[in-house]
Amino acid sequence: MSGASSYVVTLPASVDLSHSRAEDIDTSLTYRFGFARQRWFSGLGSLAQGGLMMGVGGFLFSQVAATPNLRVQMSIVASLLVLGGLALASRCLADFFGSVILGPGGFRARLGLRGFTVDWNEVKSWRVNESAIQFPELSAVELTLAEDCCGRSVPGGYLSAKDQHQVRHLLAAFVDGREDS
Repeated sequence: MSGASSYVVTLPASVDLSHSRAEDIDTSLTYRFGFARQRWFSGLGSLAQGGLMMGVGGFLFSQVAATPNLRVQMSIVASLLVLGGLALASRCLADFFGSVILGPGGFRARLGLRGFTVDWNEVKSWRVNESAIQFPELSAVELTLAEDCCGRSVPGGYLSAKDQHQVRHLLAAFVDGREDS
């Protein structure tokens, strides 16, 4: 067991971004990272599930007149199915048309029907989580705002590893010195 100590390797506590060449990045341009390449399969699944739920709900609505004793119950179930189908179909908007946009005006995330925009002067600190590629429950990009205790984040699984790497370097160029490790 004494020979095992010769195989110990010390790793740096944090990743050094000094080689990122933030000065080479043109901060007058706007950079866009779409989610469709990473999320198309999930988007198709949500669209299919939503379409099936709306189809079944529509069929139940068409049968309400034929079943006078179950009119109220079928209307409730049909309404819930149609609303659930619309909710699932709206989720696919983020998968197909969502994106992260970094530019001179700030950081913008389009996540389907919801999203946010943050000016660079509002950003207190930022963090790009590389583990979010394997674990979609984690946030891929987190922005802590100066006047907001909650901050803003982009969910994991929406950006590829290459896109996350590029977003890290762009954030270092746009918001220099405020990375949260």
